[in-house]
Amino acid sequence: NQHEETPDFKSYFPNGVWLDYYTYETIKIDDKIKPINLYGGLNHTNVHIRGGSVVPIQDTRDASKVTKTWDLLSRQMRLLIVPDLSGYAQGNLVVVRGEKTDENHQYFTITHTSNTIKFVLEDGTVTDSEGSEINEVLEEIHIASTNSDIYNADFACAIGKDQSTKEMKVDKATHPIS
Repeated sequence: NQHEETPDFKSYFPNGVWLDYYTYETIKIDDKIKPINLYGGLNHTNVHIRGGSVVPIQDTRDASKVTKTWDLLSRQMRLLIVPDLSGYAQGNLVVVRGEKTDENHQYFTITHTSNTIKFVLEDGTVTDSEGSEINEVLEEIHIASTNSDIYNADFACAIGKDQSTKEMKVDKATHPIS
């Protein structure tokens, strides 16, 4: 029957760190390439993120209420940081309201090193067309690291354009990271 569960299968991964998006389990591949057993059920999509990546994510479980980019901007944003074996990750984020073609935007490069997350505004403006400041809020930053030292962190702060600092809350998750 074509609707029965698909059996587990093997997929080949190149060397590096890979994170299972749904379980946060990491796979470390030291060989040039290695076959990995994956679950093949019909209700599961295998999504793995390569180490060295910074991925912006939003909760879209109630996707029926999302009809344009503006709907997404009203939701909290999260970052998923998956460092490579050296502790480095980088990604980009574009923030735009999506209402017209010539509107203000923000284009960030986000870099993670062993003890720092840096946001650089590469292009765009921090104000919208009415002069109001665009202040996107990150709800959470998830760092899925194979380096256990990351769990020793007990302080985080944001540094503003004027060099002012704002302390941030540090919650330590207990994801199954190997």
